[in-house]
Amino acid sequence: MLERLHIQGFKSLRDTTVELAPLTVVFGPNAAGKSNLLEALLLLARLVGERTLSEAFAEGIRGYPLEAFSLPPGGMEALLRQTQARIRLEAEMSEPAAPGSTRKPGILSYQVEVGIEPQSGRLSVLDERLEDWHRNRKPRSKKPCLERMSRERDGQSSDVLAIRQRNKQSHPFEEPIGLPHTIVSNRQYTGPERYPLFDQLHREIGAWRILYLDPLQAMRLPQPPRDVDDIGSRGEWLVPYLHRLSHQHPQAFAAIRRVIATAVSGITDLRTELNEKRGELELSLLLNDTWLPARVVSEGTLRLLALCAVAANPFNQGLVAFEEPENGVHPRRIHVVTRLLANASQRQQVIVTTHSPVVVEEILQLIQHGELKADQVRLVRCISTPDGSAYMPFQPQGPLFTDTEINQALSGSDDQQILQAMLVRGWLDG
Repeated sequence: MLERLHIQGFKSLRDTTVELAPLTVVFGPNAAGKSNLLEALLLLARLVGERTLSEAFAEGIRGYPLEAFSLPPGGMEALLRQTQARIRLEAEMSEPAAPGSTRKPGILSYQVEVGIEPQSGRLSVLDERLEDWHRNRKPRSKKPCLERMSRERDGQSSDVLAIRQRNKQSHPFEEPIGLPHTIVSNRQYTGPERYPLFDQLHREIGAWRILYLDPLQAMRLPQPPRDVDDIGSRGEWLVPYLHRLSHQHPQAFAAIRRVIATAVSGITDLRTELNEKRGELELSLLLNDTWLPARVVSEGTLRLLALCAVAANPFNQGLVAFEEPENGVHPRRIHVVTRLLANASQRQQVIVTTHSPVVVEEILQLIQHGELKADQVRLVRCISTPDGSAYMPFQPQGPLFTDTEINQALSGSDDQQILQAMLVRGWLDG
């Protein structure tokens, strides 16, 4: 589980740290930096998994690679006058207890620093560090398995990245500073006997899923059968994923059917079918005794269906992050969204961003009623400061919408505050 993330130089995240829990809810007004946190997670995952830095910055990161780097005073013009800009990401991930192992679970720490030459756009790795800690954050080994270090050769000093094999720390391999890819993305450094921490890092971060659900287009496109273990980053694999569940894990599929039927009035069933003429899968929902193709149902229904699918996933139990999962969902059904997120967090780590006061209120009520343990949930307030986005633990002292601090945390302006209060009170239900 990701316990702590420190970010420097990424968009509005100039220098900030966020502490995470099994269920983390990041909330605040628009343009405060909530989406940038998810993009930082995505960038970290892609730096570990993609072959080159260019590929890591290419998909899912909004804007050009240069625009991912924090702007100095003076904006883009000042950035272009710099010889180099830097992004640094540091992640601390707790290690689960292995069945039958006598090894005490610890923490895997990974740090990476990427630089860009603004005039040329050249990306390079400036620093990397990977090491294993005890729970008290003291290193298990004298030297990290990956670190930047100085070397003296022919009377001259230069820095290199040192890669150490397990139980062979005295003679590390060396790679130069400035490579166009991370060391951990090089699959020659793998194997439980030689580089177990590299494999552990890939297992942890490789299981992360950052979801930006697109029920308007991506989730409605026809798909052939696929051997997929999740719904895809935009929900584009929802239908082949459900089709696989219906055949291989019928209990999970039945659970999804029950929840969607409870959440959406009029829906009593769903099914997937293979159109043999076109070789495409079709998802249909039974609404008021009429089977309708998924491409004509509402966006909110598709979002709820996707959340049900994630909560019931028997294949992947890694970190999953959602951007504003309540979008397009009727306010009266947001309690279903929050309970799906709460249920999913019992099996995997869940991070959500929201600017909905209803989501925050529902989470607080789940804690108050004992459906969620307080120590398993972290509410994080995201604010914009002159020094960039900041993330602060949030513990309300009074009822929602009567506490001044809560109102300020959920709103960016007086008008927005009024509209959000109206929404919660049901004035905009239509």
